[in-house]
Amino acid sequence: MTRDWLTEWQKIAATPDLELPFSHLRREFYKRSCDALSLALGDREQYATFAEIIDKAREIINTNRVAPDETSAWQPSYVEKGKFGPRQQHVVAVRTDNIVEDPTTTQASREGDQMTAVQPRSNNKSRGNGKAKTTSPTGNGQPASWVKFHLTEAEYKWHGRYGCCYWCNNTKRKTSQCSDQGKEDLNAQTIRNIGPFPRIDDLLERLGGAKFFSKLDLKSGYHQLEIRQEDCYKTAFKTRYGHFEWLVMPFGLTNAPTTFQAAMTTKFWHMLDRFVVMYLDDILMYSRSLDEHVEHLRTVLERLQKAKYKVNHDKWEFARRKLEYLGYYVTPQGIRLLADKIEALRVWTQPTNTTDVRSFMGLAGYYQRFITGYSRIAAPMTRLQSPNVPFVFNDDAHRSFQALKTTMLMAPVLSIYDPTLPTRVTIDAFGYGIGAVSEQHDGDDWHPVEYFSHKVSPINSLDDVWKKELLAFVMTLKRWRHFLLGRRRFTWVTDTNPLTYYKTQDTVSSTIGRWMYFIDQFDFTPKHLPGLSNRAADALSRRPDLCTMTHHAFAFDEELQRHFI
Repeated sequence: MTRDWLTEWQKIAATPDLELPFSHLRREFYKRSCDALSLALGDREQYATFAEIIDKAREIINTNRVAPDETSAWQPSYVEKGKFGPRQQHVVAVRTDNIVEDPTTTQASREGDQMTAVQPRSNNKSRGNGKAKTTSPTGNGQPASWVKFHLTEAEYKWHGRYGCCYWCNNTKRKTSQCSDQGKEDLNAQTIRNIGPFPRIDDLLERLGGAKFFSKLDLKSGYHQLEIRQEDCYKTAFKTRYGHFEWLVMPFGLTNAPTTFQAAMTTKFWHMLDRFVVMYLDDILMYSRSLDEHVEHLRTVLERLQKAKYKVNHDKWEFARRKLEYLGYYVTPQGIRLLADKIEALRVWTQPTNTTDVRSFMGLAGYYQRFITGYSRIAAPMTRLQSPNVPFVFNDDAHRSFQALKTTMLMAPVLSIYDPTLPTRVTIDAFGYGIGAVSEQHDGDDWHPVEYFSHKVSPINSLDDVWKKELLAFVMTLKRWRHFLLGRRRFTWVTDTNPLTYYKTQDTVSSTIGRWMYFIDQFDFTPKHLPGLSNRAADALSRRPDLCTMTHHAFAFDEELQRHFI
């Protein structure tokens, strides 16, 4: 009724931090009032403040018998939600497109903790060709839903295609939004943008030599990117307050991560890998000196200010000698496991089903770079992850579980790769797996940078010890290509040098030829372990182009094919 509706408008005008222009409020009030009230109010230009309009409307309602009983033409545009926790939040709804000027939405809070939505509107008038029905299809005499939104029936159904039910989960500190997509899921109709994401290992390896670190986290990062106006209707959702659309990019869209990563890369591209690394909204700055770090901080903050990105002040850390980043503890000496992860491993109980095994192996796999011979140790546990294998936690699985826990609890601090230091790579092929460790010499001793292991399917072709060693070397080079290719010469430590063996052969398979082509890109010096070398007699260097004039001597399965060059 009009009395109730007028009360809502008074609440809107009194809402703090809603800086709504008077001209907009006046125009909206007239447009969305019932005909009797609009006529009684008279010329809108005679009012100088919104309070005058409210006072006059109250007077009319108290004296006019018609106005109090008529329904308004529209529900209020702006809805203030209640408080959840210590911060006040607003859900802002914007009127339809048939009003000339855009409304002013609520100002973002300092924390950026705000969700902005817009009511359904027509973005393409050609979608509705028929006349709009004015009554509900149920025949109860109430106006149809599309009439309330000033849409035709076809337009209303078009907007409703992407609508989803929407609710909020309230916690002690904040409110999180959840949505339940309808039958025609927007993600199912979206062409996926398979963009490149940075590898966490690559990001950490950029930190070599750094002494000072700072970390920034964007507040609700996705919400800081606006959606094009013509695409807003695709994000429509329904709540008990009405039908709304997102004005900013919400969480849950299939292309949201790649879109956000691309936006961040564009803003910071000239700083990346020089003194900034970032993964989505987690930004890490690193420097070799404090003075240099201050300049780097100023550059990054100025760019954030220029881009109008808001930072979460609860998570920022400045000029630290050590801090947590992407699941690791980063220090000038290297990286190590987080204390809470070590404690979780210490109290981890023995798995009782496949799900428990997968949970444990997920954590162990993430930190396998700290574990020597991870694939060999984890093999019994790895088999239990398959749904086709009966769950029997035998002695081998128990020993594997305890060995993984012990190894990770005693995990060393891994040095961060420094391209200026001498590097050596030690490789060993054992059974149906391979293992490798990369190390660097800091002037005093060799320190591990990363461990690598891989399980290979038990196929007959790997009975050849030379091919097994060569495969191990190729897979290791692929794993660490980003810091071995095009850098200073490194040392390859092995107990068997397959290159020397194959260069003495008159013919080799095309697979071996391709591997040797790949190996020739790297600059290294082979070093045999004392007493274990098996150098073939009459070794001679062969031209690489002759290596491909061969025939197939071995058969490889599909799992091994993906390691071919």
